[in-house]
Amino acid sequence: MNKKLPIETLTRESFSQFGWILEHADGADAAFQVVVEEPEPSGWRLAVSRVTARSVEKLARHPNTKESFTPVSGTVVFVVAAPDAPDETRAFLLDRPVCIDRNVWHASYALSDEAVVVISENLIVESEDHALSDPIG
Repeated sequence: MNKKLPIETLTRESFSQFGWILEHADGADAAFQVVVEEPEPSGWRLAVSRVTARSVEKLARHPNTKESFTPVSGTVVFVVAAPDAPDETRAFLLDRPVCIDRNVWHASYALSDEAVVVISENLIVESEDHALSDPIG
């Protein structure tokens, strides 16, 4: 049986332990704002992820890159956990773009038949997996 997590709303406060919401800063005058920078010249890539899974059985993390997730279509739940606590997961409705810090455990599942998410990250991605004792979803 799948473990059910409450699906939280993305807010700056609720998500700050894992990364940040990609949004225009309050009160900023500039029309163009850089919200994420990677000073290392390793290159970057954009990917389009089709999410059809109805549950999450494992989490991944990347020690060498931040990673952004931008929902395009469908309904996605984004599961995350702090670097030192992969079994202490939280679930967020991915209804806005977010960026996670390096080493944040993450995965996603769809509530709709299919969802599409655009992902940006470093060109070379180191990855570690963590199997969950109980699937989430």
